Amino acid sequence: MEKRGQMFLMAAVITIAILLGLGTLYARTRAPAEDITVRALAKEIKFELAQAIDYALANNKNTSDTIRNLSLLYAQAHKDKDIAVCYGNKYNYSMLYYKKGLLQTSSEGTCTLKNIITAYGTANIQLDGKYFYSSNFTKGQNIFVVVKKELEHDIIIATQ
Repeated sequence: MEKRGQMFLMAAVITIAILLGLGTLYARTRAPAEDITVRALAKEIKFELAQAIDYALANNKNTSDTIRNLSLLYAQAHKDKDIAVCYGNKYNYSMLYYKKGLLQTSSEGTCTLKNIITAYGTANIQLDGKYFYSSNFTKGQNIFVVVKKELEHDIIIATQ
């Protein structure tokens, strides 16, 4: 009689273990795949702008115009993303912000340089009044790129 009860107890334990195993197998979270194109785009823009600055300096061209033209090409090619480009040196900064492929003016308040500490070369960038990013500028020409993409339920932001 005792062995028969042990057999039912073992069968019950095995059945419960199988059911728990299947339950945890199906109770997993599904997250959307990471959008690496935003990070890759920020890295590409920074690299291309650095090359454009080198070209402009070597050929006596205006670096600000070169940066503006190249960043405009990227903004128009990627209208689903907002692109901010902050460039300059330790003492002089300039900012370009493209929203949906269009250059935004500072009066629209969409992208501003906040709390610029020129003695240390730090620029704090504010996007859309709520996102803050900081970059340390050193001696020489510096570029800081922020790319923002809004999805249905997420916002992806990459900095370079």
